[in-house]
Amino acid sequence: PFFLVQTDSNDQRTIDVVEVIRFLADYSGLPALYDSNDERITNGKINLAAPMDDVDGEIVRALLESNGLRVTVDDLPGGRQVLRIEAVR
Repeated sequence: PFFLVQTDSNDQRTIDVVEVIRFLADYSGLPALYDSNDERITNGKINLAAPMDDVDGEIVRALLESNGLRVTVDDLPGGRQVLRIEAVR
């Protein structure tokens, strides 16, 4: 899995929060649940200070959490697991 980082004219690197969530879902193999009405998630951007290589699930989780998004693994009825992402700030 990979995610698309956008660079603006000031060499500022940003990525859509939803792209990061998709990466984590692909990496973990678990579906992601989040509130699609929460604009902090659907329209949110994360600034990256530098290019990121060899990114894994723990790094992506830390990136989301440092940007005010809680990531948990929840068990649904029937035993299926999902990633739950919630804005906490």
